[in-house]
Amino acid sequence: TAIDDIVDIYDKLFSFGLTLSGYQFIGLTLERNLQETESIEIRIAYFILSFGFLISLFGSLLAFIVMEYLKGSREESPEFIIAGIKEYKTIFKLTDIILYANSILFVAPINILIYNVIDFYFGIIFNISSGFLFILGVYFHYKIIIARQSYNPIIKKDNFMTDFISRIQSYFGKEENKDNIKRKIYEKIE
Repeated sequence: TAIDDIVDIYDKLFSFGLTLSGYQFIGLTLERNLQETESIEIRIAYFILSFGFLISLFGSLLAFIVMEYLKGSREESPEFIIAGIKEYKTIFKLTDIILYANSILFVAPINILIYNVIDFYFGIIFNISSGFLFILGVYFHYKIIIARQSYNPIIKKDNFMTDFISRIQSYFGKEENKDNIKRKIYEKIE
């Protein structure tokens, strides 16, 4: 059922939050001797890592609450389920937002602490790569999940390898025409 699919998504969010909090906890316990003599950057990095640990656990708790709510509402009427989801939609969406915050709070300290492990120039390359991948991830998230999706009609002879350059260009531009195939979620109900 649709409820089971939603529960499965929140189960994955729950697992991701717990996994990330585990990595953050390991990172915190490995640095047991953080002294006041450490640079302010290092102390800030560990503060962000500590804060990320709390946010990860909170996100997992929210995902668990949502899963339990949805599992408990399986036998309810469709009207009750829809009303409940509308009532708690902020909490449901907050679980998704916390996933992104978790990732940022995990990667940001690494971008600071990396300079203790590798040479300065490699650290700069790592920072630039992290920033580029972050921007690319935000763009793809917007393009695939948030934006109104519209596709060219399917041609039977077409496969992924044909006109590879045009496919890459289509990720950065929006071609809209009346024959495009659109998601049902965006169709107007008349």
